[in-house]
Amino acid sequence: MNEWDFELDRNDCFLVNYLGGRAYQYGIDAPVRDLFEDVERTIEFLIQKEYIENGPSGWILTEKGTMARIYWRSSEKLRESRKNVEISEVCQTDDYLRAYNSRAKYERESVIPHGIFVSFGEEDQSPWGSKEYLPQCIKNYISNSKMLDFSDINNSESFKQELRNYYIADEINGKRSKLPKDFEIRIGECLVCPTLDIQIAEKCTFLNPPKLQIYIDTKIHVLNWTSINATSHKSPYIWDGHFLLGVYDCTNSFHAAMAEYEKMKLFGVEGLPKTFQTFWKHKSQNSEKYQFWNAKFHTAGGR
Repeated sequence: MNEWDFELDRNDCFLVNYLGGRAYQYGIDAPVRDLFEDVERTIEFLIQKEYIENGPSGWILTEKGTMARIYWRSSEKLRESRKNVEISEVCQTDDYLRAYNSRAKYERESVIPHGIFVSFGEEDQSPWGSKEYLPQCIKNYISNSKMLDFSDINNSESFKQELRNYYIADEINGKRSKLPKDFEIRIGECLVCPTLDIQIAEKCTFLNPPKLQIYIDTKIHVLNWTSINATSHKSPYIWDGHFLLGVYDCTNSFHAAMAEYEKMKLFGVEGLPKTFQTFWKHKSQNSEKYQFWNAKFHTAGGR
């Protein structure tokens, strides 16, 4: 038995995940086919070992194959999570080259890298190679981070630099992630943005909206749209000053109900359903159950 706890190597385990539920009409993508000397023979091997079956219109996972898929996906999710955390932590030390090389190592160890990376303007054009100097793309991320507008917060320059490093880390990671919950605690400074505070007070009834996440998400959105319009020669994108509250915008009745449900749970309202969907059904019908929960909530001092 190998590290996958199956009689499969890493590529074979990936192929089980890839084939499960895949219709014959789609065939095998070229990057997947290139992983194997003879992919058809490998598929026959997986069928023989009872990981997959030939269904009427596509490959079907057996119980054994389903377990292989679960293991593959969980192990890859864990690997990605560790990569994201490492890059984020390294960027907080301003060591962007090490952060890039961490991403490159992750991609080189992937069965199929997430896209082909090219360091434009450099001699080394190899996909995800180790670098001794900052690739041009990382220099661009650093340059872009300096265009993030933090003029509306009353925070230190070191706090603003931490937010810039968060942006750079996300760009290197290749996906948008959430700020760590202890971000402000670790830095020893909380966001001070009067404009956002006013908008939260006017539109949000959640008890603890993630103000810093709302703030940085909005600023990155503004930066991205400004950059897109600038490169496409369109009129400059003008931000209207309204933060992207998303689900925390309780002028939307559905979002307001989510906030209400969250508070009722906190107050331990008797008989409250386990899911918001059930709560929403009763609230939208103003049912007797909802009226009972609402009365209990107000009796307990909620509002």
